[in-house]
Amino acid sequence: MLIAALLHQMVSTALYRKMDILGGEF
Repeated sequence: MLIAALLHQMVSTALYRKMDILGGEF
């Protein structure tokens, strides 16, 4: 359960950064 929470946090951070980069390009 703890591992799932950490994995979810990593994915959320990755998606947030990706959106931020895409938002910066456009």
